Amino acid sequence: MSNLTTGTDNDAPNWYVIDTTNVVMPLIYQERTRPEFEEKFDPSKSDKVFLEDLYLYGVRARGNAGFGLWQLAHMTEKTKLNKEALAKVVATMKTIKTDGGKTLAIRPSLLVVPPALEETARELLEQTIQNGTTNIWAGRLSLHVEPLLA
Repeated sequence: MSNLTTGTDNDAPNWYVIDTTNVVMPLIYQERTRPEFEEKFDPSKSDKVFLEDLYLYGVRARGNAGFGLWQLAHMTEKTKLNKEALAKVVATMKTIKTDGGKTLAIRPSLLVVPPALEETARELLEQTIQNGTTNIWAGRLSLHVEPLLA
């Protein structure tokens, strides 16, 4: 089993389909200490501010991240984002079974794309009519455009 689809279009950016409807997620973040913002800008309390006119800012936080169920996320690389490719990925995710042969009841709910694919993804997921026919993908998945994928 694999959660990777590889195509042949070297110019196509990666995009992802994720099931966010389950209790267990494909990626898990555990917060241990909430982020605390701290600044040092008082000359009477900081030698750096008084002597060097240097203002220090920082954040203290603790947490951990890890993988949950890998089956709940699917990555495509070198694959153009279109109806056919999206349908193939969703069908692949829905047919994944456990080692014992039971279905995992995966329900893909989120499409994650880089900014370069935003327009294509919006057309695919938000337009109800495309080329004179009903778009069956309209409203089926949520869209998240992730700038860090650029």
